[in-house]
Amino acid sequence: LKKIQKQKTKTSKRIFRLLQKPRELLIIILLGNTIVNVAASTTAALISIKLGERLFHEPGIFPILVEIILMTFIILLFGEITPKLLAYSSPVKLAGFSSFILEIIKYALFPVIKILELISSFFSKNISSSEANLTSADFKNLINSRSTKESLEETEKKIIASIFRFSSTVAKEIMTPRVDIKAIESAEGLKKLKESIITSGHSRIPVYKKNIDNIIGVIYAKDIILNPDKNSIPALLRAPLFITENVKIQKLLNQFKRKKIQIAFIVDEYGGTSGLLTLEDILEELVGEILDEYDKEKPEIAEISKNEFLVSGMFSIPELNERFSLNINEEKYDNLAEFLYDNFNKVPEKNENFTFENKVKFTISNVKAQRIIYAKMKLLQNSDQINE
Repeated sequence: LKKIQKQKTKTSKRIFRLLQKPRELLIIILLGNTIVNVAASTTAALISIKLGERLFHEPGIFPILVEIILMTFIILLFGEITPKLLAYSSPVKLAGFSSFILEIIKYALFPVIKILELISSFFSKNISSSEANLTSADFKNLINSRSTKESLEETEKKIIASIFRFSSTVAKEIMTPRVDIKAIESAEGLKKLKESIITSGHSRIPVYKKNIDNIIGVIYAKDIILNPDKNSIPALLRAPLFITENVKIQKLLNQFKRKKIQIAFIVDEYGGTSGLLTLEDILEELVGEILDEYDKEKPEIAEISKNEFLVSGMFSIPELNERFSLNINEEKYDNLAEFLYDNFNKVPEKNENFTFENKVKFTISNVKAQRIIYAKMKLLQNSDQINE
């Protein structure tokens, strides 16, 4: 509708004039539909009676039965099924064409429409688009409808899908696991801390005492610059925020806003460190990967050896098929991760593998927060099948 409105043509203006009065529009459609159906049925009845008199010298019941069956079929086919199929396949074109006819009916039968509008308003409240209550299921069906899919960009569809998942996602599902946490021991010096900031590319470094299960705080890189007089790690520490694994990320986002912090530590049922979660991780759940000035953009596919490749989970299946002459179902899978999830029938772990059609062996290389980041792909046939 927004695309039609932006066109600013006579047709688009006419469509939106009609849509501004939904009650009136509904009456026009029903009135026009009823007039056509009644007129067609009456005409057909008169014709059948006349034919009955000519053929059988009396009206009889047989011509009437034929007329009922025939008109039911015609009205159903040309008055119900065909228009609805046309509206489903080409909604914009049909809206433009039908708006012209509907506006003619509106002006031709204006007094009748107004009377019907007054009568209907007496029995029910005004129909308004603002009164419509859409459930999440209704909204999902709307997004998945053909017309909506055609009008949305791929990125927009992914963001909308992410919004629906957002409210039910918990910290454990998207956290950085403890094995990947870049932290520093509290007994280390500032030199080691600065080296850790440079090598990790992180502006916030967790600090632990003796082991990673005993997180005692966080150091911000900016605090080192703003506080040159503080020359030890304990002096630069900020209090850590601890949460459980099952905290909803929506709730955590509110905590981040309220406390004005951007990092939290996830603890398991035994009080040990399970992982960490940042504001960036939460935002990436909505908009996808966010690369900052310290992140190096990794290629979607990289050659390891002659017949072995490291492939991103987001690598498109059509491109994979074309490049390696594979026959993966392109209608069923958009990217490699979807294909791998389906074949493993679960979230696979690192180093799990399977072979596809005796052509390719896929081995999981990197899984983060239940997402397949990278998989190794080994061609089991000779390298001539690679299409550059």
